[in-house]
Amino acid sequence: MSNEASSSSKRFAALWGNGDYGRLGLGSLDSQWKPAICSSFIDQSLRAISCGGAHTLFLTGPPNIFF
Repeated sequence: MSNEASSSSKRFAALWGNGDYGRLGLGSLDSQWKPAICSSFIDQSLRAISCGGAHTLFLTGPPNIFF
């Protein structure tokens, strides 16, 4: 099972799925089966989110990459 992400108005990210190894970026190792807000990006402009089998990557503006 992988993970999923969505952003709204480019101001916050909602993530859900397998949380193994902290891959959701929510600060825990727990899986999340309903969308949960990632508070790390509330005051930043999200440009893109990428999810893979073992990662979630956030691109913010000005360009910064977090994974």
